[in-house]
Amino acid sequence: MNYQKILGYSLIPINLLGVIIIALNHLSMLPSFWNSLYVFYIAVLIDTLFFAIVIKNMLEHEREKSNINFYSKYFFHSFFGR
Repeated sequence: MNYQKILGYSLIPINLLGVIIIALNHLSMLPSFWNSLYVFYIAVLIDTLFFAIVIKNMLEHEREKSNINFYSKYFFHSFFGR
């Protein structure tokens, strides 16, 4: 099975659901017990798994030229400071 393709296609509705829930939370249309932070963490976890699988399946010379690798390094250095 091609897990990368399956996970890639499943990211579209997951991210769309996350955006809709955050928008509904911002408009105060969700019940008070609803916590959209959990949905955000789950979406970030699934996105991170997807990028890890994509980077793992790349060949070494493709990794150096890849935009995913560049942005991963950039956000990592931005998060922890230089």
